[in-house]
This record gives sequence, structure tokens and C-alpha cells, in this order.
Amino acid sequence: MKTLKKAGGRILTVFVVIFGELFIIAAIVGLAELYSRWLYTILVILLITTHVYCLFRLALRDEDMESKLPWFLILIFLPYIGPLVYLTFSTWPIKKKEQKILREAEEKSLPCLAYDEQQTYIDTFMYARYFNYLRKLTYQTATKGNHISYFKNGEEFFPELYKRLEEAKEFIFFEFFIIDKGEVWDTIHEILVRKANEGVEVRLLMDDVGCAGCLPEHYYKTLRKEGINAYKFNTFSPILSGIYNNRDHRKIVVIDHKYAFTGGANIADEYANKITRFGYWKDNMIELQGPGINNFIATFLSCFDLASKQSSDYEHYLDYEYEKYEDEGYALMFGDNGGPYDFEQVGTRNYINMIRGAKKELYISTPYLIPPTRIIDELCGAANRGVEVHLIIPGIPDKKIVYVVGQLVVEKLLESGVHVYQYTPGFNHMKSCVADNEIAFVGSINLDYRSLLHHFECGVLMYNVPCIKEITADFKEMINVSKEYPSQFKLKGFKRFIAKILKIFTPLL
Repeated sequence: MKTLKKAGGRILTVFVVIFGELFIIAAIVGLAELYSRWLYTILVILLITTHVYCLFRLALRDEDMESKLPWFLILIFLPYIGPLVYLTFSTWPIKKKEQKILREAEEKSLPCLAYDEQQTYIDTFMYARYFNYLRKLTYQTATKGNHISYFKNGEEFFPELYKRLEEAKEFIFFEFFIIDKGEVWDTIHEILVRKANEGVEVRLLMDDVGCAGCLPEHYYKTLRKEGINAYKFNTFSPILSGIYNNRDHRKIVVIDHKYAFTGGANIADEYANKITRFGYWKDNMIELQGPGINNFIATFLSCFDLASKQSSDYEHYLDYEYEKYEDEGYALMFGDNGGPYDFEQVGTRNYINMIRGAKKELYISTPYLIPPTRIIDELCGAANRGVEVHLIIPGIPDKKIVYVVGQLVVEKLLESGVHVYQYTPGFNHMKSCVADNEIAFVGSINLDYRSLLHHFECGVLMYNVPCIKEITADFKEMINVSKEYPSQFKLKGFKRFIAKILKIFTPLL
């Protein structure tokens, strides 16, 4: 318990140190102004130069003004520390060395993923343009012959995960944003250690920020001593030169060449409803068997190499002949392998494509509703052209500020006829979309700037897959226990005033 408390205070400690550094810099400038005109002049010149650099960099960034406005305000109204805050916390492309690692991963993966036979059928089915778009932006390709199972909550998913982990003979790849100690992790940890001792290769990747409040700082070293090849992604440290937004928000498990999992669930007891946090915790996951597993492997290895600074043998894992299943539709597992701040924002475009393509009905679930304006406009446009758009958000939110700002988005959606629901049993953490009961997305991508702009994410786009009917049925079950917002809903009073102010800063939330 003491260790966990210590871990829980780590993020707070880091931020205290960071803002302490900012305060010291501001204090030095103030003291120099009082006691040393020459030093003060030099510091002011440095600050002005930094300020101008930040403004020019911000103006030239390939983003819309909606993303830039909060930083312009910070730079204008905080002349001393604004540039330092910007340099520390704004969105930055990944470093050139990291870009090189990702390019090498793509080059190594392409020969095994670009199947010639798929180029002939990829253009022959409805919604092909969605898959072609993802194929162009990522190096993953749609596959046929997969079998996909759907799990509508943690109670269904985790027992299946335990069972599949027990079957591992060759390798286990394990990547999650959050790993928290408790019954779920204890069960998985025991299996992973035992499998490692049996000679199974176990690789584990966990995000440093996601796990900072859950695990001791050097827990990955403990796992290594137990035979698990574990790494932290993008270590979070109290220095002003760090990049703090580029998080690994993916949820991926690959077991041998037999099973692959992804979706919205992390590794913590609340996801299995072993404990209660914010009411009932609703999430979903899928399990894929078949040739689509190669996309999971390539996506995992790219991030693992990024964190470990190693070079994996991609051909060893990807050169494999998979069992194929009949009449199981098309599936494309993809990751935003260009990394955060990729101008072609893969997650955003995938949602927009699905919204635009819906003809009759569209279901979307997200825990956070502060998307870019273009997604809001697409949802309103779909409703205005006669599509029945159903959007489900949490009834009990975990982030109150984000929830309040999201109410302004709800207002606009309601004006266009979008049906918006609060999942009254508790916290809806599911990130999924279904159009016309024919095409569906399940993954880790929220409808907020964190996911769409700042994080490494992943998901699976499916067409004509039998489990899509189960996903649609799950949405309908959720709506049955949810409360629909009245069409005239409006935030009022002080809460509305606060939401309007905070809305300016939604790209930073």
C-alpha cells in the first residue's frame, strides 16, 4: 500500500517540480530587473526570442486555428512563463530518431503485410474507400478470413484473456496504457511469469503516465527480473525539455499467431467490475483469429522498438501462414504509426469516414466528448440528412471538467437532431462506432484531442463481420438503460459561463 501511495504521488511531484522550475525562472527575471540591468536585458532578449520562436512555430503548424487558439492566449497573457509552458506541454512531433525507428518498422513490415491478392479484392466491396484510406495512411492492409469475437464488458473479456494466455507456447505481446495492481493484474502477472519461466517470450509495454498512479516507478525492472521483457513508454520526468503529450494509449495483446485482442479496456479491477468506480464500468474488446493478427504484431513491435530502442526481427514474427475462416468479412487493424501530431490524423479521418458513409443509422460511444469542430459538424450533417445518429456518453463521468465542456457539444448536437444519451448505470468507457449494422470500429480512440491528436492509438475497422450485429445489439441494450437528453437541453448559469471559458482550452484538456 505504501508503494502504491508513493507511485500515486509521482505525477503530482513531477508537476510540482516543473512549475517550481518555471517559478524559479520567473523569479530570476524579476530579481535581475531589480539588481542587474545587464543580466535583465540579456534575459529579456532571450525571452523575447523564445516568444517569437513559439509564435512563429505555432502559426506555421499544420493544424486548424481551433487547436492553436489556447496556446496563442497563453503566449500573449503569460509573457514570462508562457513560452516555457508552451515548449514543455504543447504538441510536438516525435523526435527524428524516433521517426527513423518507425520508418524502419514500416519498411520491415511492408513485405509481409502488402499481400498481392488483397489488392484485387480490396476495391470490390462496399465501403472499400474506408479501407483504402487507412491502407494509404498506414502500412496495414485489410484481410479476409478472420474470426472475430466481441466482448461487451470486462466480465466477458478477462476470463477469455486468461484462458488464451494459458495456451501460449511461443510468445506473448502485451501493451496497455494502464496496468494497475489488483485481482486482474495479479492473475495476469502470475500467468506471464509462469509462461516466461516455461520459455515463452513475453514482451510488455506500459505507458509511464498511464501507470504512474498505479505502479511503483521502477516496476518494469521488477518484471524484467521475473523474465518479462518490460519497458515504460515515454518516461515522464521533471524537466522542462520533455514531451508529455505523446502517450501510448493502445490496448493490444497478441498470443502466438493464434489470438489478438484490442478495444477500450485497460488492466485494472474496475474494468472487470471487481471494484466500483463511477458506478458500473462499461467497456468492450474484440478477439481476432486469422491473418489480421499480423497487423497487431507489426503495430505492437513498432511501439516496442520505440520504447526499447531495439530492432525487432519483423520477418520472424510476420512470415507466417495463418488459418483462414470462411464468410467472415473484412477487417483492418490499424495504428497511427506516424505517431502523434501526424497531419493526417488517422483516428479523426476514420470517424469522419464512418459518419459520412452512414445512410440510415449510426451508433457512437465515447467516454469524453470534446472532439474537433469538424467531427461535430459531420455528426450534425448526418442527422440533418436523415440519419438516425445515436451517441452515448457516461452517466457518471470520471473527469468533471471534460464532462462540463462536453455539455456544450451536446447542445449543438441536439439542435441538429442527434440523439444523445447518458449511460445511467455508470461510466461508459467504450470507444466504438457502427454504421447501418454493416461496418463497425472498435478500438482505443476517444472523441477528444488527447486521443485524436496527442496519443498513439489503435483499433479495428470491420465490414460484413458477423459480430457487428452483436455490437449493434450492445448499443441498443445500452440505450435501453440510458437517459436521453431532451432536445431543448441547455447548460445554465455559472456552469454555462465556466464551460464557455473552458471550451477555448479543449485542445489542452
